[in-house]
Amino acid sequence: MGQKQKPNASSNTSTTPASQQQGVNSPNPASMQDTINSIRGKAFEALLAKDGAFSSMFALNPIITSDVVQCLLDFCIVNSDEANPIDIMKNEPSRTVWNAFFQTYNVKIEGSETNKKNPQQSYRNMLASFPSKIKYVMLALDECGLKNSWIIPKNSKKQSLSEEDEKEINSLLQKAGVFNPSMELKDRFKVFKALGGRLSSRKQANK
Repeated sequence: MGQKQKPNASSNTSTTPASQQQGVNSPNPASMQDTINSIRGKAFEALLAKDGAFSSMFALNPIITSDVVQCLLDFCIVNSDEANPIDIMKNEPSRTVWNAFFQTYNVKIEGSETNKKNPQQSYRNMLASFPSKIKYVMLALDECGLKNSWIIPKNSKKQSLSEEDEKEINSLLQKAGVFNPSMELKDRFKVFKALGGRLSSRKQANK
């Protein structure tokens, strides 16, 4: 009589496959990277859009601006577990951002529709303000769904300004002799209010 065949010692007696047992509750790295890439892409588009923090710079030079924004996005994503990644950049300067300053001396900066007077210097001025723009990169990533440990101000009130509002703001700043076309609209609006200006659209809304 033939002996009964012994069970294979390597056979899995569990109802759950070994591959699934090892992967229980463990995230899929490829899926996580796809999510991060999606968030990164959305944030990039938002920052360069018409009302984005880097829109004025992008209008003057898309190539350098794109490199700088991509660099800042990468930096913030890598340091998403830090409470204040801006402090890290103080001690670890970005080579990409530093190189961008030198590029402005070798690459011609073309004027945009709203900035035709000395666009080269205007661009350098805006590039130099990148530390204050990092928080907008953080906000964009946060709003697009990136999990982080940042302590950043939230956009609790977003002001929408129409083209008529912008014309009114520019007009008062020009009369006061402080109009700077390279300044972002939200900053021009702050100067407008500091000069005592009140938008006609807001007056009508409060009636």
